[in-house]
Amino acid sequence: MAWPRLDRFVAEASRKGGDLEQAAEFYRRVLDRVPDDDVSLAALEQIYRDEGDTALLYEVLTRRAELAKDPTVERGLRLQLGALGEKQLGRLEDAIASYERVVELSPREREASEALDRLYTQTERWSDLARFLGQMLERGLPEREVVAIRFRLANIEHDRQHDRERALEHLRVVLNGDPDHPGAIAMLESMLDDLAVQGAAAELLEPVYAGRADWPSLIKIGEIRLLQVEEPSERLAWTKRIARLYEEQLEDFESAMRWYGRVFQEAPSERLSAEQLLRLADKLDRWQDVAGLFATYLEGELSETPAVLEVVRRSAEIFDLRLNNREEARKYYRRLFDARPDDDAARGAGDRSYGSGGRPGAGAPAARGQPVARPGRAPDLHPEPRRHAGRA
Repeated sequence: MAWPRLDRFVAEASRKGGDLEQAAEFYRRVLDRVPDDDVSLAALEQIYRDEGDTALLYEVLTRRAELAKDPTVERGLRLQLGALGEKQLGRLEDAIASYERVVELSPREREASEALDRLYTQTERWSDLARFLGQMLERGLPEREVVAIRFRLANIEHDRQHDRERALEHLRVVLNGDPDHPGAIAMLESMLDDLAVQGAAAELLEPVYAGRADWPSLIKIGEIRLLQVEEPSERLAWTKRIARLYEEQLEDFESAMRWYGRVFQEAPSERLSAEQLLRLADKLDRWQDVAGLFATYLEGELSETPAVLEVVRRSAEIFDLRLNNREEARKYYRRLFDARPDDDAARGAGDRSYGSGGRPGAGAPAARGQPVARPGRAPDLHPEPRRHAGRA
């Protein structure tokens, strides 16, 4: 051990004498023989700091960090290595490795966490950034911070990883914590034109628009949701909801009637489906449109169920009493009479259209309690409109 002691003596004497280059040379000789000599390493560290030699300083700090047995000491050295690598040497990958080691030693080390966040972004290591942010969520952070991190993760998944489904998972959490989060809402709106995820995006936006009373946007959401469902009852419910929004919230009766027409097409045997159409047809004088819709349905529906025959009756009365088209009316009166030859109401209705000769049930009186429409006065084909309150 004589040589290391001699080399250290020369190194210390040279350092005191101001010959830092020679001092460094002899300290390195000591380390060649005793690689873990911390006194020599500490001396070299200071020399390289004084000389501003960051490359050699980095090497010495690396050796000291590798030899450190105290985690607190190692953490401090790794922080220095990270700062040197990032800011002075441009060794970003080495800086990341140093800061990752710091986080292993002290998961809540703020300086290292902020540096990793910054460096992962700068080097576009998106998978690592997503993993790192996910680890931060496991620390039990306040809701405000959780929302912020989740939104960042949504951005990473959507814009960088192109995993829109994962982005939606994060956005769901964001809106649970902050229902009016502008960034999350904007991102979801950008997904509405993406067929792969538009249904899920619409589902998340629905309560947002309802809470804002944003009826046009809510209608758009309904149209998208309608494209996603196949169950008849769900389709009917969404179609009705859109129709009601147009009528009750926007007072756009033309659009409401068009959507009530779709309600009828979804459920033609449901009495209310026709009643909504008849009510708006009277309001807008659109009997021709309703007659055409009913006629199209009846062309393909030849059964004689009560629901179908009710549509037949309404069609006959519309052509007869609203459109003054007796020829078309006779066709439906005949169908109604053929299905119900003993029905006094059916015969009486036919009598009004046929006038005389060859008419169904010629001379048959109307059933007791059944009013006979007089010329120029149409029977009430539509119910009184119901009043609705509140949001759809």
